[in-house]
Amino acid sequence: MVRLREKLTRRWGKWPAGAIALVRVLAKSAPLHVTINKERHMVWMVFVGNGSYRPKGFAPTTRSELDKGLMDVRYIRADVRSHGSGSCSAPCLRVAPQQDLPAP
Repeated sequence: MVRLREKLTRRWGKWPAGAIALVRVLAKSAPLHVTINKERHMVWMVFVGNGSYRPKGFAPTTRSELDKGLMDVRYIRADVRSHGSGSCSAPCLRVAPQQDLPAP
């Protein structure tokens, strides 16, 4: 998704390119099976970053500290139905809460 977003950014700008890339990638993707905190989930997408990103929610943009020994983990669930699940934005509505996990 990042590669596609970067390719589209020159023409559309960063945020619109990100939305276009997300829709294109999710349309061609199958959910992934992942285990987080010993719980199995089906997810459309996983974000793992070094340090705690802000703002909380779907679009992490900044991080102020990299030396806290934390990883920021966010994922879009595929195993929970959203209200209005027929719309293309439905996967975005079920973003799991941000989890700052200790780095291994």
